[in-house]
Amino acid sequence: METLSFRVVATDTNVSVMLVNDSGRCVAIADMDRTDQIDADNNDIWWLARLNVKPEYQRKGYGTILIDKLKENAKGLRIIVTPGGYNTPFEIQHDFYESCGFVDQEEGLMALDTQ
Repeated sequence: METLSFRVVATDTNVSVMLVNDSGRCVAIADMDRTDQIDADNNDIWWLARLNVKPEYQRKGYGTILIDKLKENAKGLRIIVTPGGYNTPFEIQHDFYESCGFVDQEEGLMALDTQ
């Protein structure tokens, strides 16, 4: 059975979480970037810029695990995302982000507060 492990790279302006297999190949990745904005509670706002899981690893919970790892590295922040685009229909992406704790905001955005 294949073993998967995490690699987290964090700077002041970016956090990347990668799920890699035994040979070091990235099979899933999530990136979020700091914006220059703060919310009403004075929390920094970060943009979930990318969440990709290779097709053969999809529907196994790895996307949710990556979001959980981002939350661990983003305490006291607000993460925003715009579901839709690429090869996955809006409804599927929206439902996925909702299941991870994101809530609908204005203008098609979803947000997650990491307390």
